[in-house]
Amino acid sequence: SQEEDEQLAMAAAPDGDPELSYLKAHYRQLFKEAFARAMAGLAPRQRNILRHYYLDGMSIDQIGALYRFHRATAARELGRIRDALQEGTRQAMMEGLRVGPGECDSILRLIESRMEVSICTLLDST
Repeated sequence: SQEEDEQLAMAAAPDGDPELSYLKAHYRQLFKEAFARAMAGLAPRQRNILRHYYLDGMSIDQIGALYRFHRATAARELGRIRDALQEGTRQAMMEGLRVGPGECDSILRLIESRMEVSICTLLDST
């Protein structure tokens, strides 16, 4: 229930601001949902490249060799995939929260999201 959520937020408020802790927890959940939507929107090959890099610990050189492209192409592809994932997450959050880009960016800064941790968590669960 919302009351239980508020009590948990108050108990877990290390900075002494239970309202801020509650907002962070709420937005983190929305971020996770938006991130999952953005990840689902990637092509299977894009998800595989992320999986190789983040979960398998493959280097750019190894990914390039696997997909038969130059290491520079592999690095650019990984960058494009991360950019697409970040933008897809941002768009999904703006739609879910019905906020503009500036407010969405403020929320993302508030929750101090760490995309790499989210990538690993999502890829590991699939």
